[in-house]
Amino acid sequence: MGYLDFAEGKVIGQKIAPITFIANETIDFTDYLPNDFGLPLFSINLCHALDAFGIRTVQYFPVQILDSSHRLIRNDYFVANITESTPCFDAENSEYDIDAYRKLGMARRIQKLVIDSSIIGERHLFRIAESWTVMVVSEALREFLCEYGVRGVDFMPVEAVCELATHPLKK
Repeated sequence: MGYLDFAEGKVIGQKIAPITFIANETIDFTDYLPNDFGLPLFSINLCHALDAFGIRTVQYFPVQILDSSHRLIRNDYFVANITESTPCFDAENSEYDIDAYRKLGMARRIQKLVIDSSIIGERHLFRIAESWTVMVVSEALREFLCEYGVRGVDFMPVEAVCELATHPLKK
C-alpha cells in the first residue's frame, strides 16, 4: 500500500493500521489538515458532515497524530480516499503545465481550472481524473459544510464549461 493508492482514488479493499503523523507544534487542528505527504486528512467532524450530506464515495482510514515526543495527542482524524474520479478537465480552456500533461496525461500546476459541467451531473465530491490531487466540491456541498461549521477547508473557484455558456461554479 503506497501513496498512489490514495492519490489515484482507487477503492482500497483491505484494512490498514492507523497511519501515524507527527504534529507540528504550531498546528491549528481544523477540520482539514495539510501535511507533507499531500494526503487529505479529515477530522471526525468533516467526516460526519459529509455523511450527513449523503456523500458515500469516501473511504476513511484512521490516523494517529503524535507530538514531537511521540505521545498520542489526537486520534480523531482520518485519511480520506475519495473514490469517485470524473474525466471532466477542459484542457483547452484551463491554465496548467502543458508539458506535464503531454508527457504524463495528468494536469500539473493548475493556475486556472475549467471543467466540463455536462460530464459532472449531480456529483458533489469527486476527483478530476486528469489531476488526482484536485478534489471538486459542488456549491451545494460547500454551502452545507460552511453551515455545518467545518473549518480549515479552502474552496477555490472553478469555471464550468457547458455547451451553451460559460459560467462560474464555485468549488
